[in-house]
Amino acid sequence: MEIKNKTVLIAGAGSGIGAALASLLVSQGTIVYSVDMREPVERIPSVIYLHADLTIMSHIDAALVQIPVPVSILINCAGVMRRGTIFDSTENDYDFIMENNLKSSWMLLKKMEKILIPNATVVQISSGHALVPVANPGLYTLAKIATAGLAHILAVTCPTYKVKIVYPGPTLTPLLLTERTQADQERIKKIALHPDTLAQKISDLILSDYSELRFNYETEEYD
Repeated sequence: MEIKNKTVLIAGAGSGIGAALASLLVSQGTIVYSVDMREPVERIPSVIYLHADLTIMSHIDAALVQIPVPVSILINCAGVMRRGTIFDSTENDYDFIMENNLKSSWMLLKKMEKILIPNATVVQISSGHALVPVANPGLYTLAKIATAGLAHILAVTCPTYKVKIVYPGPTLTPLLLTERTQADQERIKKIALHPDTLAQKISDLILSDYSELRFNYETEEYD
């Protein structure tokens, strides 16, 4: 697959993995649109930033109308975190996690159908927790299992799309450090991968015939 001059939309490119992907893909010659409800931590030259709350259909419509050409690659990595077990969590926590991790992915896919090319590549960023579930963060794990399922359903629904799922391990992003103690932040920083490294692996996945990129918790490597 030739990636140069392709139009790419990244949901959640304001920071973390999405920002690293935006920077890398721009350097590879793509036209990158970022759609995010937050202002970017650092604006990347040549990236076109669109503001939208992806849990609100009208916001998505207003953002997508600003993209004048068909989109070849959609990367969905927007997400939020709440820590705690399924018993610690509140109803508000559940709604917050599911709306911003699962509902937003579904709503964006639904709206993107009109502007994706017939053989588009769609990349869903899930989590290694979807493969090896953990008690904490429970609801986040549940949502990431569901987003992977959404990608599988998309592949069946739209067989011409190249659907790819990424199951990241610990990656040094603001999301990883959210709601951790100082001691736990220092621990996780020692084993977390830099977002730029993961972005390169995701770029390689897009160009490959493979459909998944998985973090192996036993080897601490990607398969």
